[in-house]
Amino acid sequence: MRHPLPVAKPTALGARSEPTLMIPGPCALHPDDLGRLAEQTRAHYGEEWSAFYSGVLDELGTLLDAHSAYILPGSGSAGLEAALRNQLEPGQTVVVPDTGFFGARLAEIAAALDLRVRVVEQDLGQPVDVDELARHFSGADGLACVHVESTTGIRHPVREMAQRARAGGLVVVLDGVASAGSELVQLRADGIDAFVSASQKGLGGPPGLDRMEAGASLVGWARVTVSRWRCRSYGRRRCLVRVRGSGSTFTLVRWSGRLSMSSAARS
Repeated sequence: MRHPLPVAKPTALGARSEPTLMIPGPCALHPDDLGRLAEQTRAHYGEEWSAFYSGVLDELGTLLDAHSAYILPGSGSAGLEAALRNQLEPGQTVVVPDTGFFGARLAEIAAALDLRVRVVEQDLGQPVDVDELARHFSGADGLACVHVESTTGIRHPVREMAQRARAGGLVVVLDGVASAGSELVQLRADGIDAFVSASQKGLGGPPGLDRMEAGASLVGWARVTVSRWRCRSYGRRRCLVRVRGSGSTFTLVRWSGRLSMSSAARS
């Protein structure tokens, strides 16, 4: 039996009372945004769309001090899968501080992508100890960490972590789902290679879109392949995500199914 979502109760004047969302996300939408969602659907191609989409990417890049920005359909976890596979190859070692639920989830995603995960235990409720974390960088290829851990409310010192990691030759992937739009993020200044955010938290939009920003230039095609039984975010079938470094094209193909979607970005 399907259970419908609860309906807001009418007030004495006949207006609907909306719930108060005291959570990191999804956030309550601004009335202007609700109005835009009520507009008729527009074509996702053509000159008008390309100009609008390019403007959104430019604004995201400015907000986060990014070299380039990409928008992907899916959850924040889908964006983290894409970022990790774009930056690291199966069999490489990634260091993940256990900052709470989402830190543990990040380690789980990395393991599902056939990365060797080196989990570093942390005191919950305290920022990551950068000196202790850096002791685990030897022989590693990357660092994946959470900027703001929703389950503890702690903002972690990502600039210091990234600088130490980059000095050791590690690539840095940052989970910024709960921080983009709420905290100061400077990808190029902080030395962060890939940053993943989502639409429904600090950026103030409805859920359903990932934002993946690059602190440095992505050269050529970056390939994301998730094996059939481990594909968590895009369904059980095998997927391919390709992002051209120039920011010109995004393609999502479900090889063994009928889904084939291509979306033009900036020219």
